[in-house]
Amino acid sequence: MKCQNTLFNKQLKEAAYRTYVCPQVEYCSTIWHPWQKHLTHRIEMVQRSAARYVKNDYQYTSSVTNMLRELKWTTLEQRRNQASLTMLHKIHNKQVNVDHSHLTTTETINSLFPTQKQNTT
Repeated sequence: MKCQNTLFNKQLKEAAYRTYVCPQVEYCSTIWHPWQKHLTHRIEMVQRSAARYVKNDYQYTSSVTNMLRELKWTTLEQRRNQASLTMLHKIHNKQVNVDHSHLTTTETINSLFPTQKQNTT
């Protein structure tokens, strides 16, 4: 009974983190994406604290990196990078109404999304 209760608590805590915390941290991340290391670190600490909370492991010697791996959570930085690439793709394909002519050239964007080379032989 205790094992089921612990699993339920872990699932409940993880659901709460994903429902209430993640949207707040990721809101408009494609716009405010921090490039300074100390700001990125501060944001990542939110997720690391949440991992300790979900796993209910606050020991100083415990590895939070292992906890994140066990929870199968990607880092917030990876999620921001994915969101930025998704937005760039949408802008390039005119799926969102953003004028990007003054930001990048078509050649630069095309180099990020190479097309398959056709076999000429």
